Amino acid sequence: MESACVLAMSDFEKSLLVDAGLNKEKVEVLYPVVDLATFSTPRPSLLEKYGLVGKRVIVSLSRLAYGKRVDRLIQALPGLLKKHPETCLMIIGPDYGDEARLRHITQSLRLDRYVVFTGSFEKEESAAALQFATAFVMTTDFELFGITLIEAMAAGAPIVAANITAVPQVIRDRVTGLLFDHQSSGDLGAKLDLLLSDEDLRQSLIAAGKREAETRFDFQTNMDRLEEIYARARKHR
Repeated sequence: MESACVLAMSDFEKSLLVDAGLNKEKVEVLYPVVDLATFSTPRPSLLEKYGLVGKRVIVSLSRLAYGKRVDRLIQALPGLLKKHPETCLMIIGPDYGDEARLRHITQSLRLDRYVVFTGSFEKEESAAALQFATAFVMTTDFELFGITLIEAMAAGAPIVAANITAVPQVIRDRVTGLLFDHQSSGDLGAKLDLLLSDEDLRQSLIAAGKREAETRFDFQTNMDRLEEIYARARKHR
């Protein structure tokens, strides 16, 4: 039986489905739902546990897989430390085959004292890390959506993210985050330097990100959208 409607989680995913042969008129975009309260509810700090009190902590939260390109964040750190010596990286996530390589890069650049690998976190721990982050960075080469971007916005972490695939459809450059050339650790470092050097900009991104999470990506907005899509699909059965 032919489907009346196919759901995509972003305009980028919709374009992939249409390119694969689906009827454009039958593909509807519905953003994933995130439990915003988990990330907006204040959490105890994790900084003391990881020896990061007094540091400016940049958080990466993803699977440690090659395609997530966390290496670009590590490679951006030496240049950043020249202007911001109090900066440290907190790299959160389970190993999907890339952790050994990332640790080797860290050691080869003599950054061991500036980079913490935490392993996997529960949602509440991730929320705590994001709430106390100076910045959240997404370095991926490919995203159909990027749910952690919404989680970071809800938690109040200013975002620096790769300008690739679906990410620019979630993050509005210089409004809810800063976008960088996804192939350039130099551009990533420049955007982080801008963020760390301009507290007014940082606070503006935090405020706009929270508003975006609460309005564009909240549960009720997406449920209303789903009901509209379902009603239209029923009419065309």
